[in-house]
Amino acid sequence: MLSDPLQPDRPPAPAPDSASRNHGPPGEARILALASDLLSGSRISGAAAALGIPVRVLRPPFDAGIDHAIEIAVHPGLRAALIDMTLPDDQPLAAIRRLRALHPALHILAWCPHVLTDRIDAARAAGATQVLARSAFSKRLPELLVDLAGA
Repeated sequence: MLSDPLQPDRPPAPAPDSASRNHGPPGEARILALASDLLSGSRISGAAAALGIPVRVLRPPFDAGIDHAIEIAVHPGLRAALIDMTLPDDQPLAAIRRLRALHPALHILAWCPHVLTDRIDAARAAGATQVLARSAFSKRLPELLVDLAGA
């Protein structure tokens, strides 16, 4: 059937799987990432989208605080959390502690520049399962996402 020239054509319907595959509703994300800046968040989102792994990236400012942001993001299907230790103040440590309290078996991977040894030690003490230097995290990001998502 020919389209009516006076009416705009409807855009094609999205593929049934395309909306949920990469960044479906927040409740479906397998991985929660707390990133300090747009670049880090975009790097994680882009790598996850390329792999088809649902991820939810949170960046400051956290409305009603970091505890509230984590409480609304955590759900039973969550498999891992990525925490940027360069988040301001005590936010990364508060995030690790809150995630550990809400989801004791959750794999929590923290990362920061290798020279911030005090932050690395603090992440471990707060309950991070794994702590990586930023360079290793960036280099291994696709592999880490696959492993953490359980794909």
